[in-house]
Amino acid sequence: MERAGTPIVMYGTGGIGKTQLVREFLYTHAPDFTSRLVSLYARKPTIWPPPYTKIARYLNLIGHVDRLGQITLNEKGLGPIVKATTEWLNREGNTEWLLVFDNVDDLETCRITDYFPNMKYGSIIVTSRRPEASRLGEGWSLPIMSERESISLLRKTYGREIDVSDTDYEDAKQTVHILKNLPLAIDQAGAYLNKRAKPLASSAPLFEANYARLIFRDAQTGLL
Repeated sequence: MERAGTPIVMYGTGGIGKTQLVREFLYTHAPDFTSRLVSLYARKPTIWPPPYTKIARYLNLIGHVDRLGQITLNEKGLGPIVKATTEWLNREGNTEWLLVFDNVDDLETCRITDYFPNMKYGSIIVTSRRPEASRLGEGWSLPIMSERESISLLRKTYGREIDVSDTDYEDAKQTVHILKNLPLAIDQAGAYLNKRAKPLASSAPLFEANYARLIFRDAQTGLL
């Protein structure tokens, strides 16, 4: 990805694997960034502004974090913490940092760009379900997997071979259809089948009834 300039905005439907893809990027490319990677979860309007308090605690910003590592707020609220954090990120010589705003789905309540530091020295990744979020930077759309790709993923997480000639193949097609070819749901479904040693044939009604749970099971965990 580009190190400085335009934020990367990754968007796609819920369950397509945006957070997982970014998480994999963080783990894989951590050595490429000299400053610590920072990720912020921003799904609900009630979490606005983004939790720079976590960064402030990590940076031990004087005057905003006490000796126990707790955030100290005054009548100005989080404003000074956001300002201090962005100033730290903008500090000359503090280069190669990566800031992630994960699950930015509410584009009306708050202008997330108010919390963007100067990108001269670092990089920003934004994930969102909404295509309109691409206006925040360079939009990268994540397409839904094909049926063949979905069955391949199910085969991997299920831990069993599923060939076209197998009787399980039609059950696999039905399963990925129910799960709308979404990687997160298929991954969790395959892991469930593997752990419980359940056959595909008897699981389609279960997945259909619990589709929403499979998609949003760990939605509140974000990247932190």
